[in-house]
Amino acid sequence: MPPPQRGDGVDVEEAAAGGGDAEEIDECESDPNSGIFGDEGGDFQMRFLVLEERKHQRELEMMRLEEQKMQREEQNQMEQLRLEEQRKLREIEQMKWKEELELKMMEKTSRESPAVHASVISGDALRNTISRMSTEGIDVVS
Repeated sequence: MPPPQRGDGVDVEEAAAGGGDAEEIDECESDPNSGIFGDEGGDFQMRFLVLEERKHQRELEMMRLEEQKMQREEQNQMEQLRLEEQRKLREIEQMKWKEELELKMMEKTSRESPAVHASVISGDALRNTISRMSTEGIDVVS
């Protein structure tokens, strides 16, 4: 869009911001102390260019903020994935630990069962009986 010219009836601020009213236009044009935006030297196009540059800077800032937001979201997603992976690994380790504990408990229970206990006792008794036997020959009477 070409910059507005003096006498077009369009204020530069209105063109850049999309609004404004006629009283503001009159005040800017009649104020000689309005700094670089003064119209006394016919610097209307300079004023328009400065406003366009500000608009461009705002757009760049918005793009930068949007990029930062996307990066934060991506980092958050990566962190969530990492935490989920850690949680799964903990669950697997916990399941292994439970299985090992159950196996040990079953082994201990089977060693302490009455049947095992009785066989151990009878085995010990048999061994003791055999060890006490005399080594002399036994005469068999027919």
